[in-house]
Amino acid sequence: MKSILLFAGLFSLSTLLFSAVVLYGTDEHNEFLEKRAPLVIRKIGHKLLLHAGDSSSRVLPVRRINPATFQLEFQSAFSFVPDSLVEIVRANLAENDLPLEYIVNVMECHSHAIVYGFAMGAEHRDIVPCLGRVQPEGYYTIQIGFQEGGLAAPERKAYLLCMLGLGSLLVLTYVGKSWVKNRPQQSAFEDSITIGSYAFDQNKGILKNKVEIIQLSGKESQLLRIFASRQNQLIERDRLLKEVWEDEGVFTGRSLDVFVSRLRKKLQNDPAVRLINVHSRGYKLEVDV
Repeated sequence: MKSILLFAGLFSLSTLLFSAVVLYGTDEHNEFLEKRAPLVIRKIGHKLLLHAGDSSSRVLPVRRINPATFQLEFQSAFSFVPDSLVEIVRANLAENDLPLEYIVNVMECHSHAIVYGFAMGAEHRDIVPCLGRVQPEGYYTIQIGFQEGGLAAPERKAYLLCMLGLGSLLVLTYVGKSWVKNRPQQSAFEDSITIGSYAFDQNKGILKNKVEIIQLSGKESQLLRIFASRQNQLIERDRLLKEVWEDEGVFTGRSLDVFVSRLRKKLQNDPAVRLINVHSRGYKLEVDV
């Protein structure tokens, strides 16, 4: 289950990072397009005037009506042929890597009535009416609206990234809960010290083997902790007395001997474990390896 959790975590993290990189790259790309679009649309206006025989009138600054719609205005009146307008728009957007799904509307400046329009869509679903009909000279405004999301708004990109992050977090939470629910129960002696056939839980003061569980007193646990940390090594009496009884202020060698004797009895069911007295020096917990 741990491997599944690790895999899910790495997968979620990699998905999030990959999505962030993609969205960041998309963000940079869209930001570039957003800056380029007004320039390309202004160029469309310039070519449209040239096609109408006007090389001196100004193309006014392009206005951005909303995140995906741009408006092109002119200083002077002009006449246009729909065929030329369609071709000029299509060629300039395509060669400058702008979205190829869009709607173009030509409006009369004063009345705002739409005098001509066409749409380009995916899979050749284009709507291009009234080709070949020359439009009379007039003051026109041209609006080019890209498909929603073609020039993605920052809010939309941030929303997508947040949703991906939330999705990854939910996956991790679900797998994590499943792991906690189904993980095997840890043994109370998992971190215990092994003494022959016994497992010594230092925190709970318990000795356990396959046939018995022995509860130790506080002093017995303190002593056995010292012995277990240095198995098969001599531990001097002074050290044992100091570490176990020093806080009580008064201690005697007799007290040490009593508690060692008690420990010896509790370990006696394993012949491979022996708590021996080294005369005048101390004690040694011998454990056969």
